[in-house]
Parts: sequence; structure tokens; C-alpha cells
Amino acid sequence: MLQRLALRADNIACSGTSITFTASASAPTTFTYQWKKDGVNIAGATSSTYTSSLLSSGSYSCSIDACGVVSNSNALYTTIISNPTLSLVSSSGVNSCSGTTPTFTASGATTYDFFLNGTSQSNASTVNTFTPSSPLNSGDIVCVRGYDPLPFTIDGDLTDTYWGSPLATSSGGPSSSGFGANRLDAIYLKNGFGYLFGGIAGTLENNSGNKVLLFIDCISGGYNNLSSWIYRSNAPYNSMKNLNGGIQFDAGFEPDFILGINISNNVLYFDLYNMQTNTNTYLGASGTALYGYQSNTGVGDFTKGFEFSIPINLLGNYSTNMNAFGMLVNDPGFTNATFLSNQFLTRANNGEGNYQDGAVNFGLAAPNPVSYSVIQDCYAEQCITIQNSIVPAVTIASSDANNSICQGESVTFT
Repeated sequence: MLQRLALRADNIACSGTSITFTASASAPTTFTYQWKKDGVNIAGATSSTYTSSLLSSGSYSCSIDACGVVSNSNALYTTIISNPTLSLVSSSGVNSCSGTTPTFTASGATTYDFFLNGTSQSNASTVNTFTPSSPLNSGDIVCVRGYDPLPFTIDGDLTDTYWGSPLATSSGGPSSSGFGANRLDAIYLKNGFGYLFGGIAGTLENNSGNKVLLFIDCISGGYNNLSSWIYRSNAPYNSMKNLNGGIQFDAGFEPDFILGINISNNVLYFDLYNMQTNTNTYLGASGTALYGYQSNTGVGDFTKGFEFSIPINLLGNYSTNMNAFGMLVNDPGFTNATFLSNQFLTRANNGEGNYQDGAVNFGLAAPNPVSYSVIQDCYAEQCITIQNSIVPAVTIASSDANNSICQGESVTFT
């Protein structure tokens, strides 16, 4: 059995991180170890543990030789995220001073995220310049984080090794009831590169009026019981606005945001609604760089569906432990209560029908939120500290005490 230490549970690490793999074996005789990457022996790696800070992405395994009988361990695919060589310069030169609004330019990375005194000023993007909207103060700190390219493609295909295993699947749950081919099959979450990435295996039929709602609990506050969620006027869908006020979630689950997925004319649209501030952010549409969709092949297909990206700065002062709960609903129109299907993640019990439009207490039902632990982001960072502007006092004097100078006379000014 192969285990790993100093490595995140999803087998993702930043370049330069020291990682230890451990092989556990038992045999009635002595045995030797040989560590391998992608099936090729690693020179000198012949003990029960293998530690390195120079790893590259690939499958790591160990073979054990007991008197000529060789056994191979399971393989652990490990993704190593590289960091760019980043630079940051100011249009004002070596020193950036208070009272000015210089333009800061970064280079060396694929995407950039600028910060002013620790607060993100925009979403991570290919834009490599930042100009403050108001004059800077002495002691302000302008930083940029630079990211290398994503190690996966956002196209609706969830088989990329970056995703790892789903947090929950529909296995053992009910078939979609009365919602046609619309269903939810699996959920994935991963953060990095300035985003919270998500993948939901499943299907939304074109122009069906159905929506996928993903409730996210990641900051303090939130709504365990929707009766206290009063201000919903700016929610993007009636299916959000008209959720039954009697709905109660599992104890401790208090969602703050709803990610909404809607389909129209064969295009998927993604919104992030802040339940606490009653504000909506349109994120994007399928077919663009950070949002994708592929048609799901059928029940039990955990590899095709929706991929999306939430700029992580939109989630505020988020916790390192997030919880999410997905559901498939029907948009009820302007006045009717939202109708809940039997498609949830985590799943409902096998044989259960639709949860309909009543006051559901999920604390007494099978569907539960999934938990996700935020992982270390991998990036390079450069910062510039703003200096205090000082107007120098300058006087001049000449070597002629009377300042009475004749033409052609040599005078020194100091």
C-alpha cells in the first residue's frame, strides 16, 4: 500500500514543495524497494520512503522485491503546479510616492491578480496592468500575484487528473422523476489560480426551464432557514426568488451564495448570487474561456457536464472549509413556489420522488451538503511599497556675496 505525507489529499502541490511518499509492506522475508515515476525507476530511491522537493507531475509508485517475487503498489498521480518568474514595475520609476496614481505593470506570468493593501482589485485575468482609481497613500502596498497556465481545460469534460475524485455522486440515488433527462450525477470543487473551480456532471435540457442551484457556505452568517432570507429581489432567477421560505438545511449549513446554471438556446449561463447582500454577478457563458459544457451520456456518467469558475475574491473573507449543496429545480414563473426535483448532491434516497414546492427540512432528509477543504494556491508574488512624498526645500547662492556679477566674470552657484 502506497501512502503519501506532506501532500494534500487531492495530490496537488506547488513546485518546490517537499513531499514524502511512504510504502507499507509486509513479508516473511527481507525485501527491497524501488520507487518509480510513470513506471520508470527513480535513481537512488530504494528505501521505504521517498522524499523530494523536485517532483514533476506524474504517477508515483513503488515496487517491492521479496526474494525475487516483485509486487507493485498502487500508483498516486501527483500534479505539481509551477510558479512563474514574476516582475512588477511602476510607471513612476524606482520609487512610487504618495499622492500619485502610477500604472503598475507585471510580466512573466499567464494571468495576474492585483492587490492593494491585501484586497484584490479585480479578477485574476490576462490583464497585466493596474492603475489605482485614487491617489495612493504613504505605506500602501501594491502587490501582484502571477499564475502559470491552468493544468486542465475547462470544456465540460471532468476526466482531467486535476479534478481527482468527485466529492459526491448520484450512485445509489433515485432516477430523475418527471424532469426528463435533466439530472445531477457528480460534483467536483477545486481552488487555485485565483478561482474556485467547479464541475457538476449532469444534464440540463435546452430551454427546459430547469435550473441547477449550488448553495455555497463559505463565510460567516448565511441562512440555515430560508424564512430569514427576506431580501431576494435581485436574484437572477424566479427559481431563487421563489424558494419556499420554510426550507431548512442541515444543521450548521448556512449558505451565503448561490451559483445558478441556466440553459437557453443551447448556451449555458452562470451567475453568482450573494444571498447576504442581495447582489448578483453574471459570471459567463459556456464556450468561453472559463465556462464549459459537454452533453452527459446518461445515468451514472460522472465525467461530463458543467465546468465553471468563480473568481475567489467574490467569495469575500472565505473560510478554508467550504460546504456546498446542489439541487435541480424548475423555474416556477413569477408567482409560483419553486418546484424541487429529486436530484441533489449529495443524492436523495433511492426510490424517492420529487421534493416539490413545500417547506422541506433537509435535516430530516437524505440529501446533505458536501465538504471541501481549500487548498494552497500556487503563485509568484511581487510587491511595491508606496513612499511618502516630500517637497524638498532648495536654496541657491553664488560665490559673489553681493550677487553683483560683471559680464565675463566667473561665478560658482551652489
